[in-house]
Amino acid sequence: MRDLADWHGVIDWAFETYGPRALALKSAAAYARRLDYAPVAAEAAAPLFARHLAGETPQPRLRNALEDHLFRVCLARAQARGLPVKLHCGYHAGTGGMPLSRVKENAPDVCGLLREFPEARFVLMHAGYPCQDQYIALAKHYPNAYVDLCWAWIVSPAATVRFVREFLCAAPASKLLCFGGDYATVENVAGHAAVARRGLALALRGLVDERWMDEGSALALVPRLMGDNARELLRLDRARRLAGRATVPAPV
Repeated sequence: MRDLADWHGVIDWAFETYGPRALALKSAAAYARRLDYAPVAAEAAAPLFARHLAGETPQPRLRNALEDHLFRVCLARAQARGLPVKLHCGYHAGTGGMPLSRVKENAPDVCGLLREFPEARFVLMHAGYPCQDQYIALAKHYPNAYVDLCWAWIVSPAATVRFVREFLCAAPASKLLCFGGDYATVENVAGHAAVARRGLALALRGLVDERWMDEGSALALVPRLMGDNARELLRLDRARRLAGRATVPAPV
């Protein structure tokens, strides 16, 4: 590895090699920084990358500038390949370390990416809890914004029930992914799925009882919310077909 151009080559190799079988591009960077990725040209990023290769510890401002450049390079590649971009938003795992002031900025910061990469589909994870109202507005306003309720059901099931009810009254139902386990162990997914099914039933029953929709319309939404939206967005059927044919060459 000699310079930034070499690292661009590694990024291209990764997308060319794994892109055909990938479902999405995912970033959990919101645990460490804001999502306000500014445009940074390669000419400005190159000396910062050289200092990184030399083992220097850059100031946070300069490190963020290099991250801004590299993340936007990856976004451009994902957009060109039709890969959705999944962004951690909202609540932090663990205890004693969540900077809520920064969490509140996730949705406003994402607006810039939604505007500047209009052909990229952004999947905003965890409903942005505890700032979930903003994510309904994003899904309603931006054609390329989707909301994923993975983890949300067990972070706060009552808040997620309210979120689903309000989302379905304001934004397209096709832009809501109602379940994802978000676990490292498969056993926990079963319990999470039970919570999600109960929560979705409560949300839809409330909409029916309040006469925002009839029972038939509510029941017809269930397959879409619990699976079909994700299947279409992530092109799961295409990915399965390609996975059996793809080979993985060594990087050069």
